[in-house]
Amino acid sequence: MADDVVVNPPAFTGEPRRRGGRPPLGEGASRVAQVRLSAADYEAVVRAAKSRSESLSEFLRRAALEATRVT
Repeated sequence: MADDVVVNPPAFTGEPRRRGGRPPLGEGASRVAQVRLSAADYEAVVRAAKSRSESLSEFLRRAALEATRVT
């Protein structure tokens, strides 16, 4: 495979490569916040996320943001 790249190098398009990884959530770098849950609480949160067709991350992010809103 390396020999093939030497013989047939990829064409340079002049455009920067796209970076892999997760898409950004907003401006700048995101921060990670970890929480510890009992096994029963974890399963309850997973069931609640699935019932709303959300990933666990989406569910927890939404719940945390809703909890911080001033009413």
